[in-house]
Amino acid sequence: MQSRTTEGALAIFATLLFAASCSGKLALEKDKDAQAGAGGSSGNGQGGSAGYDGGAGSSGTAGSAGTAGSAGTAGSADSGSSSEPWWPHVNSHGCDTTGVPVSGDRPAAHLDEDSLPPIYLALSKFRTSSEDNAQLTPNSDAWRDIGLDVDGTCTRSPTCSGQNAQLIDERSCQATRPSDGNQCRDNQFGQLMRIMSASVNVVRHFGIQDADWNCELRRGGFSVIFKISGYNGQSNDPFVGVDVYSSPGMVAPSGALCRSNGSLASIEGPLAPDWYTAPPPAVSARWKIARSSLKPGASSEPDDLPEAKASDRLAYVRNGYLVMRFPPQAEFWLNGVGTPVPGFRFVLDRAILVGKLSRSEANGEWSLSDGTMTGVMQLGLLLASFRELGFCENMCGAFATLSSFSNGNADLLLSDNAASSVACDGLSFGAALEARQALPGDVVDVAWPPILCPEPRHSEAPRQGTSCPD
Repeated sequence: MQSRTTEGALAIFATLLFAASCSGKLALEKDKDAQAGAGGSSGNGQGGSAGYDGGAGSSGTAGSAGTAGSAGTAGSADSGSSSEPWWPHVNSHGCDTTGVPVSGDRPAAHLDEDSLPPIYLALSKFRTSSEDNAQLTPNSDAWRDIGLDVDGTCTRSPTCSGQNAQLIDERSCQATRPSDGNQCRDNQFGQLMRIMSASVNVVRHFGIQDADWNCELRRGGFSVIFKISGYNGQSNDPFVGVDVYSSPGMVAPSGALCRSNGSLASIEGPLAPDWYTAPPPAVSARWKIARSSLKPGASSEPDDLPEAKASDRLAYVRNGYLVMRFPPQAEFWLNGVGTPVPGFRFVLDRAILVGKLSRSEANGEWSLSDGTMTGVMQLGLLLASFRELGFCENMCGAFATLSSFSNGNADLLLSDNAASSVACDGLSFGAALEARQALPGDVVDVAWPPILCPEPRHSEAPRQGTSCPD
């Protein structure tokens, strides 16, 4: 066990540091004398809209001296013994919304707690547009129930209507074809995945579907590794560190290839129909870490990884739920450099990760469940992520559809300053995820930056330079 430092820092200073955490420039020692959001016992209210890091707290009653600031820092809450998400609420229209955690939700600090050694978790399930079943069956409506209400507005959500049953049509920015999911969720990327996974050739040639990605997660072909440090192991902890690393796979992937006729350089053949029955990676398995995901110049202790580029030193745990905010243009990469399925590189702004941390009483292993990741994708970087797979103008109509959808369905701003008169410049992203305890392996070099428009790995996919019909 590692003893936490205790210093007499002012609570309001801790809150201000938290508000600045999105820049990824600040670090904060855990402070057990500091009461984050001092002066109030909880955020102000269920009635306000919970936009990204803004607005009043999503639940509870106002503290005696806590007032809601412009960034939603209305005094913190000690959530007691509750073990449920606190951010869903009823908006001003009387509609249920998923909301989003805000800075005033940080729990109160306690004195003289110990920290556990770093906990490592490997992404084990990742869902964008499929049913929540073992097979991850594609479902045209699944995207509607994935993600969070990033902008705090309801834009033609099927579950939010006003007078004469007209859908509420609020806008945080000017959008062409906006449409939120259920409970005002923002997840246009999920809609895009619905379109992509409905195309037989897109799935066959590039593996762009949840099932392909999750097969590789299960066999150890690639993953994303989370490091949780400075955590007290309890249901509430006001300050923990989280680092997110890209992994090009286990040191020794298990099981057969996901594509029956494929090789490590080819995606030939259909996805194995029983892929989901293979046993998950062992907790003792070690995962390679991509050097490109490490923060330049970061140092580490023996048997520990250096700080990642995508990190949050001011994350927290409340009601057992971990809350992390990513720095701008954070990378979340399913790195298929060594697998038939090329994976996908997500680059996100305003990204938040929430998920329930728990420890098995049977074997003491940690896991993250009920996880949600949300954010905004810059349109040009979204197209670049497809180009890295060889999905370029060679795909003719499919690429034209991708470009048209991205431009026409932009629904959020890359910055968190809502302005209904400004054109939306980003596409909302939502994913459901889980992670299991794991061990980090060696840091390895991977090609960086990724090459744009390589030849697709599937031999029957159109080659680069293909002429498209008018």
